[in-house]
Amino acid sequence: MLNIVVYVLRFCRVLPINFAIMSTDLEQAEEYLIKLVQARHFSENISLLENNEQCSFPIRKLRPFLKDGVLRVGGRLRNSQLDFNQQHPILLPKTDHFVNILIDHYHRRNLHTGPTLVLALLR
Repeated sequence: MLNIVVYVLRFCRVLPINFAIMSTDLEQAEEYLIKLVQARHFSENISLLENNEQCSFPIRKLRPFLKDGVLRVGGRLRNSQLDFNQQHPILLPKTDHFVNILIDHYHRRNLHTGPTLVLALLR
């Protein structure tokens, strides 16, 4: 699926046109899809954060913030030695078809591992 998104983004001139798909192209395609999903489900909260206002109650407890247009979770892990993506995971809705496809992709890519490892890989 990400390969198709890479070609669409190249066609729309968002990504440079190369002959081979690079890993950075796949990462940018995944980030683009994540931004689309977040815009669909969290648009009100994203606009509130862009205006330096507080989010709605259920999400406010997670201390969300925007980094490069992606909604991330804040919290006490910011003081740890973990990687930035592990300190501040991306916030995704639980009821979206793309999220289900993403979970299935990591599940299959890692030879049908259990839910604990898939969750760790997604984070």
